[in-house]
Amino acid sequence: MWRSGSCVLVFVLAVNSTPPPGGAAAGREDKVAQIKDACDGEIAKAVHDIRERYTKKFAELESNATRAGDLTTAAAARDQLKVIHERGGALDWSRFEGTWAVRYDNDAVHTYRIGIDGRVEFAEEKATLKLERRGTDVILDFGGGKVERIRPVLETDMFKDGTYPAGSPKNRGKGMSSTN
Repeated sequence: MWRSGSCVLVFVLAVNSTPPPGGAAAGREDKVAQIKDACDGEIAKAVHDIRERYTKKFAELESNATRAGDLTTAAAARDQLKVIHERGGALDWSRFEGTWAVRYDNDAVHTYRIGIDGRVEFAEEKATLKLERRGTDVILDFGGGKVERIRPVLETDMFKDGTYPAGSPKNRGKGMSSTN
């Protein structure tokens, strides 16, 4: 029955289960993979940004509470910082993000490009891998028993006697993150 002001539309969608010729199915899979990768990257970045924002808020609360002598609030804020860090371990790869030239003791060099989502492009092998967490270690599993443990490293140049930036460093230091 027709009523004034109402309308019903029926759409029919025909689906052909036979893939079109010329490798279009592979093209669709590539497009799906590209969109999925972009989605994973955006989610990882959003999670990182949120985690960072609340890390700052809890750190500020801890600092203010400590100065005010409110040790109960300071301890609770510190506990929340630990929770944020523990939850973020498997998702937040931002500290590894970037292009890295890794020089080994045998003088071999690998170039890794690590995304915020933990994806690793291994240039020399033209392979894409993924960082993963095993216990407290961050690893890169190549398969066949070949695994690399990844550690963020801090290197420093120590200048003394006001020689920075024109002078040479007196000492060089290399540190490793205690969180890994």
